[in-house]
Amino acid sequence: MATENTAIHQLVNESINNGTALSAQEIRDLKEKNNKAVKLYKLVFWIAIAIFNVFLWVPMPIAAGLKMGVAGLSLACAFILPIYGIRKHNKYLS
Repeated sequence: MATENTAIHQLVNESINNGTALSAQEIRDLKEKNNKAVKLYKLVFWIAIAIFNVFLWVPMPIAAGLKMGVAGLSLACAFILPIYGIRKHNKYLS
């Protein structure tokens, strides 16, 4: 288990110390935060893929090297940012 003291750890420790279970509302709130984070990473992925496709396939009056550079950067963002974010989010949850 991670040594960080996150909000989830605090909620669980409070419920253990009080001898009670987490309320349904607290569990729903945590689940909603998790779903929002996952949706955000999916949104970043699909927007970056869309930018990649636009710069790769749509004819534009800019240099080919610049088009390929932007397409490559967006492709890198499409994979690196969500993977990094999901790992960080999972570390926060554990």
